[in-house]
This record gives sequence, structure tokens and C-alpha cells, in this order.
Amino acid sequence: MPLHVEVVTQQRKLLDLPDADMVVIPAREGVMGVLPNHAPVLTTMQYGELIVKRGNAQESFVVYGGVVEIRPTKVTVLADEASFTNGINIREAEAARDRIAQILEQGVPPEEQTLYLQEMRKAELAINVYRRTQSHAGSIRIISDYDLDEEED
Repeated sequence: MPLHVEVVTQQRKLLDLPDADMVVIPAREGVMGVLPNHAPVLTTMQYGELIVKRGNAQESFVVYGGVVEIRPTKVTVLADEASFTNGINIREAEAARDRIAQILEQGVPPEEQTLYLQEMRKAELAINVYRRTQSHAGSIRIISDYDLDEEED
């Protein structure tokens, strides 16, 4: 029995896959692997990499918080922010990290420091996940029906 996996942000549905084999979630308590017939769980996510596996293929996302509902046959990911790992522009992420580091070095008001540190964390996560996933030769992107519908428009 496969898992039906949905990955959704406030902006759009990123993935709707009815037959996944496994989902790896960056849960607040630690990285969590979910297989079919998993016990029901509702948990929050930390910043990290979300991986959906089907056979030899896998789809990878960078997620920045959110909530996951796990049921025996379905996993619903409601991400605060998320993007496909293969959509990361490494040059932009590195430039953002360097720009934020420079701003923090010059000093920012205490009320803005948390915002800059959060943006730095996002840039560093994107860079780290991009580099790790680029070293996995042979990864195959799973194309959902949602992706096919967008191409027809």
C-alpha cells in the first residue's frame, strides 16, 4: 500500500503524488522517516530537507517550517515556505548569505537582528541542501500531475 503525499505552501501545491514509498521529514524532534501504515501523527517541521521517495526516484524540497499530518496512507505537508531543491539558484543563495553576513557585521538594530539571522539561516540551508543533492548522481525528479497541468497552460 503506497503513501499519498501532498506538499503545499500558502502560494501553491508543490506535489501531489499518490504512490510514494517513503517520506523523510525534518520534524522538530529530529529527522523522521515515514513508511506506509505509519501511526497517525501531527508534528511541526524545522528548517530542513523534505524527501519523497518512489522506487529509485526521489524528490527533494527545502522547507522552512510548517506542519505535517501523517496518516497510515497519506502524508500532508503544510510548509510555511518550501521550494524544489533542483530550483535553488546557488549563486543567488550565496550572494544573499554574503550580503546578510556583511550587514550583520556592520551591525543592525536589535529588533532587526532576528530577521537577518533567520534569512541567513534560510540561505545557508539552501546552499547546504543544494550541494548535498548535487552530489547524488542518478536522482530522478518525480513529475506530478500538477506539473503536467501547468505545462499545458
